[in-house]
Amino acid sequence: MKLTTKFSVGIGLISMSIVVAASIAVAINQKFNSHVEMIGNDLLPSIATFDGLEIDAHRTRALILEMLITENSESMVSLAAELDSVGASSEDFLRHYVLDTASDEVTKLQFREILSKRTKAQHQAQAVKALALKHDINSAKTEWRRMDLNLNELENILRDARESALSNADRQVADAAQTLKHSQLTVAIGAVVIFVLNALILIWAYRNIASPIQELALELDHFERSPNLKMRFTAQSVSELSVISRSLNHLMDWVHSHAEKLQEQRDQIHQLAHHDQLTGLPLWRLGKDRLELAIAWSQRTLDPIGVMFVDLDGFKAINDTYGHDAGDFLLREIANRLKGQLRLEDTVARMGGDEFVVVLARQASENETQHIALRIIEAIGHEVTFETHELRVGASIGIAVYPTHGRDVDSLLSAADKAMYSVKRTGKNNFAFYSG
Repeated sequence: MKLTTKFSVGIGLISMSIVVAASIAVAINQKFNSHVEMIGNDLLPSIATFDGLEIDAHRTRALILEMLITENSESMVSLAAELDSVGASSEDFLRHYVLDTASDEVTKLQFREILSKRTKAQHQAQAVKALALKHDINSAKTEWRRMDLNLNELENILRDARESALSNADRQVADAAQTLKHSQLTVAIGAVVIFVLNALILIWAYRNIASPIQELALELDHFERSPNLKMRFTAQSVSELSVISRSLNHLMDWVHSHAEKLQEQRDQIHQLAHHDQLTGLPLWRLGKDRLELAIAWSQRTLDPIGVMFVDLDGFKAINDTYGHDAGDFLLREIANRLKGQLRLEDTVARMGGDEFVVVLARQASENETQHIALRIIEAIGHEVTFETHELRVGASIGIAVYPTHGRDVDSLLSAADKAMYSVKRTGKNNFAFYSG
């Protein structure tokens, strides 16, 4: 076999090893990207939609309750208009998800049940609204109770669906991490195999290519020292030689960069699932978990717990007058002020819109709770400068105490909510303990 042919065979073997490494890299990239796309394009929007639908359910309940207690016709018409705008975007996404995206029949069935409950709740809300606008309050309250039961069922289904989506997200993240781990092992093994293969190729190339060239060089040196026109060279002539080599560092860099992206995806999932994107405050789902922990702690220590339902007075007028940018700016400032009035062990969570819930862990006394409520009202009441405008809102606060006013999360929140509406009815910008 000619040396040029042998050289071509060596180059072919090296090229084959590089192709194998590239194929491994492409396979790893495709599998990794499938997990990332699943998380980014499917799970995150569905979790956000569940949160939106649950917030819409709270808003629907709150708007209907306010319509039932208000005696002002203009306010009732305004509340009815606001009720009509609730839930359109999240429901459109849900319909799209059911029809086009969800591939699992069990998941589709779950989403259709959510859509059915949501549609039923909207129809019931419209019925209550119509009765309230006709001032048929007794019939409206009867229909409200039916709607409230349906909303409770919807919220339970949403919580189950969110837990399922979060579980799927965790599983996808775990699968991606496992893929990354296997990829690192595969790359390491591949690097060793390619290293050994290239070493063998180089040894073979030295024996079959470099050695003949060296022999030729020795013969030429001998000829130079003792020129002899009759001398014959035994080494074979060879064509130009080249060695192809390639580093695997770019593959390792790729693996490292995608590991960082995976961590960013996990952080984003956690942030979307537990925190409000506008204010940075915990969402009520996380606030509820903390309240449950506080109740469990209180059962051992016998320390009472305070729950405050905070609703901003005049916030809608700010949005209507200065726009949503001003409203968002104001909400962020109010969130910072709320956190500034609480202790490290306390929690403030956003319910949605302009409603917040404060959990006072290890409440010392009723006087201390009153003092905190007054501080919150005073802090919220200070003016907020937005561009050239001075914005001002008030706060109506309802307070419930564990275990006096309730022994579980729902009863405490309901008591605080009712106390807050009693403040709304008696002048706003004040606080009241639940007296039912």
